[in-house]
Amino acid sequence: MTPVLDRKRFAAILARLASAFPDERQNAASLADRMLRKADIGWVDIGIIIVEHAEAIARADEAEQIALELQTEVLRLQAQIETLQADRRREPVGAMWEEVGGPPAVSVSFGPAPVPPPLDFRAGARWALDLYLEGPLGWLTGREVGFLTSCSNWRGPRLTPKMDARFRDLMHKVEQRSGRMPPL
Repeated sequence: MTPVLDRKRFAAILARLASAFPDERQNAASLADRMLRKADIGWVDIGIIIVEHAEAIARADEAEQIALELQTEVLRLQAQIETLQADRRREPVGAMWEEVGGPPAVSVSFGPAPVPPPLDFRAGARWALDLYLEGPLGWLTGREVGFLTSCSNWRGPRLTPKMDARFRDLMHKVEQRSGRMPPL
């Protein structure tokens, strides 16, 4: 069985190669060489290990840099989402949206209020109930929690008009107070 190289001792001996005394450097080199031969390791193997270690460090540094860049991008996108959500809440119905350098895509309209798009009320109710269980919606009343539970278990294809209006109001309230967008 080939003896295993004592890495700590080997490293300490290699450190003595930098000694100011030539005899100490010579003894350290001889001892390091004997240790390597005894462990059946060549100096080329040591060189390969050093190069592989340096490459691994370089890859780790590169991965860390990429992670930092991604983290910065995530923060930038989160800030952009928050700005867009805040803008969406402030703008009146039919507000003007423009593409950069293009004509307005939508013009201001003072006609009848548009019919709200259909909601996935079950997913929205489950989302709000999950938030309630996590704690951020502790302000919900028992009646509101019961209503959300009813909506999440509703068997019909859509809520009744009265329930739909109440559900939309409640989702708007949850969005305003929690700062999160429901998955509707």
